[in-house]
Amino acid sequence: MQRYLVLCMALLAQVSADDCPGGEACEEGNTCCKVPSDGYECCPMYQAECCEDHIHCCPEGTLCVVNESMCVNGTVSLPWVERVSAKQSIYPKSFRMISANAGDEDDNICPDKSHCPEEFSCLKATTGYGCCPVAHAVPCSDGKHCCPEGHQCNTDCSSCIKQTEPVVAVMCSDRESECPEGTTCCETPDGSWGCCPMPKAVCCEDKIHCCPEGSTCDIKQSKCISTTNKEMPMWAKFPARKRAEWETQNEVAQVTTPIPDTTTSANRSPASLWEGTSPPFIRTGDVPCDESTACLDGTTCCKTQEGGWACCPLTQAVCCSDFVHCCPHGKKCNLAAQTCDDPSGFPSEPWLKKVPAMPREGKLLGDVTCDPTYMCPDNTTCCKTASGDWACCPLPEAVCCEDHEHCCPHGTTCDLAGLTCDGPSGSEPMVGKVQALTTLAPDHEEAATDQQGVQVDDMELPTKDDKDVPCDESTACLDGTTCCKTQEGGWACCPLTQAVCCSDFVHCCPHGKKCNLAAQTCDDPSGSPSEPWLKKVPAVPREGKLPGDVTCDPTYMCPDNTTCCKTASGDWACCPLPEAVCCEDHEHCCPHGSTCDLATLTCDGPSGPEPMVGKVPALTTKAPDHEEAPADHQGVQMDDMELPTEDDESDEDEELHRTQCDAHTSCPKDATCCFMKSTQKWGCCPLPQVSVTVMVSAEQLVLLRSVRFRFDYK
Repeated sequence: MQRYLVLCMALLAQVSADDCPGGEACEEGNTCCKVPSDGYECCPMYQAECCEDHIHCCPEGTLCVVNESMCVNGTVSLPWVERVSAKQSIYPKSFRMISANAGDEDDNICPDKSHCPEEFSCLKATTGYGCCPVAHAVPCSDGKHCCPEGHQCNTDCSSCIKQTEPVVAVMCSDRESECPEGTTCCETPDGSWGCCPMPKAVCCEDKIHCCPEGSTCDIKQSKCISTTNKEMPMWAKFPARKRAEWETQNEVAQVTTPIPDTTTSANRSPASLWEGTSPPFIRTGDVPCDESTACLDGTTCCKTQEGGWACCPLTQAVCCSDFVHCCPHGKKCNLAAQTCDDPSGFPSEPWLKKVPAMPREGKLLGDVTCDPTYMCPDNTTCCKTASGDWACCPLPEAVCCEDHEHCCPHGTTCDLAGLTCDGPSGSEPMVGKVQALTTLAPDHEEAATDQQGVQVDDMELPTKDDKDVPCDESTACLDGTTCCKTQEGGWACCPLTQAVCCSDFVHCCPHGKKCNLAAQTCDDPSGSPSEPWLKKVPAVPREGKLPGDVTCDPTYMCPDNTTCCKTASGDWACCPLPEAVCCEDHEHCCPHGSTCDLATLTCDGPSGPEPMVGKVPALTTKAPDHEEAPADHQGVQMDDMELPTEDDESDEDEELHRTQCDAHTSCPKDATCCFMKSTQKWGCCPLPQVSVTVMVSAEQLVLLRSVRFRFDYK
C-alpha cells in the first residue's frame, strides 16, 4: 500500500516539481518518502522504494535489505541511497472541514438547514454539508477538505493550488479511472487502466510498458526506439486512480461551448428561452452534453439530481450544487439566499432555473427509422418503393406488398389481383403508402414538424388537387381518405375511403364496419371476426396556406406568431417573434416595443438591452431525382407526387408545350422550374411563372407536407 501511494504521488506534476502529501516539494524525477515526524523527504530516484529506516531508499524494482544496507532483487545487489531534505511547497495546505450543526441565528444556513459559523462557508461534504473556515471557499473532491476561492485542491486534497496553475486529471476511456496531468492512460493486461508517466505516450502491446511519444515499442528487447533510431528504456505503468461512486454523484458536471467572437451570448436574457415551446432539434453549434443529449448554442449543460442533463441559458455558466439552478460565469451560487454572488463585491443577482435538455440528431421518440436518412411516424411501417426509396404504410408492423405501392395489416397477405388483403377475417381493401420523411440534416435550416410532432424536412406546403377530399373551405384530405371531425372541432383524415368515423374522435373503421370503443376494434355486423381500428392522421390545409400564417406578399408567407422582414436581397425572411421590429441591417429583429442598436447588436427596451434575434432563412423544396409510384386504384396518393398520365394523345400535346428546366429536365405546361439548393436538382412548382419559398423557424414549428409534382427526365 505504501509503495502504491509513493508511485502515485511521485508523478502528480511532471512539468515542474513533485508535490508531497505533506505540502513539501521534491525535485522533478524524485520520490517523496515519509518520515516519522509526519513530514516528507526526497529520494533522488524516480519511483523509488522508501526504506524502513526512514533515511535511505532504493531504485524501482528492488527491495531494501536494512541489515545489509543494500537494494536487491533477483539479479542485482546495489548499495542504498540516502534521502535528501524536501523543499517547502509554495502551495498552502487545504483546510479540514468541520461538521455543520444546529448553530445560532447569525450563522450561515446550509441548504439542508444545518448551520455553519458566520465566517465559515457551507460546502457539500461526503454526507450532507460541512463548514470550511474560509468565508468564500471551494470543496475538495474527498468531501473533507476545502480551499480558498480562487484555488483548487490538488489530487490528494492536501494542498490548495491557484487556478492559474491547475492540476487536471486525465480521464481514461472507461470514464471511471483517471491519471495525473502529464501522464497517459494505458490499458493493463487485466482490462483495467494504468498511467504511463509521460504525456501522449505510446502504449505497448504487452499492456505492461509504454514508450515516449513518437517512438515504437520493441517488446522483445524491452526498449523504445525513436524515429532517429535512438534506443531508450521502456517505462512501466502505475495503476490509475479509480473514482469513487459518490465522487461522480456529487460532482456538478458541466460542458460549455466557447463564446463566439462576434456575439455577446453570455449576456443573453433567459426570459423567453424555450418558454412554452417544445425543445428544438439539435443543429450545428449546439452544445453536446453526451452522446444522446444536447443544449442550444450559447447555453451550458448541467447535471440533474437524477443523473440526466438540463440546460442553463448562459454560456460558461456555473452549475449550482442543488442541481436545479445556475449562475453566470464568474459568479458564485448562494444556496441560502438563492442568488448569484459576485466575488468582487458587486450586488447579487437572482439565479436562473435550468430547462430540460433535448434529444440529439432530430429524431422523435417513437419514430420508425427506415435508414439513416428516412423515417416514418410512430405506428407506421417503412416499405420500399419501386424506385428504391422509402414510403410509409399507415399501419404498424404491416406487410409491404410486392407492387411497391400498397401494404396490408399484420398477419394478412397481399392479393395483387384483387387489390385486397386476405386474412383470417376475410378480405379487405389494400392500403396505399405515403411518402417517407427525411431526417433533419445538421447543416440545413430547421425543419418543421406536423401537429403530431412528425418532422417534415425540405417540403413545400400542399396545394389543392382536384381529387382531394374537401372537409370544409380551408381543409382537405388526400384522395382515397375520409374527413373525420376531431374533438377540438378541426379535421383529421382516415386512411380509408368512405370510412366510419368513431365517436372517440381519434379512430376510424372501414366502410360497413362498426366502431367498438370498448374493445378498440371494428366489428362486422354480419358476424365476421373483428379487426383493429385505424388511427386518423391530421388533415392538410387547402390552397397551400396554414390557418394563422402571416402573409408577406402574394408569394411569401411566414408561420403564425412570426413577422415578415425584408432581407438585403429584397426577399423575405421570418423573424421568430410576433409583431417584431425589423432591424435596418436586414439580418436581425427585435421584440415589439424595442429598438435595434446595431452597434452593440442588442434590442433596447424598457426592461434593458437584450441580444438581437436572427431571422430564419427560407427552406427549399426537395427536388425529385426519380419517378415515384402512381396512386392506387382507390385514389390514395402513394408518394404525394404524380406521374404523367397514360393518355398518349395528351402526352404528345404536352411534350410540345413543356417547360424546359435544362437539357435533361422539364416540367409540365403552366408549371415553373425551381432549382433546389439542398439537392442541386430541379423541381416543378404547379403554378405558372412563380417562385414559392416557404420559410419556417425552429422556434415556430409549422405543418409542412410535400407538393404533388409532375415530372420526368428527357
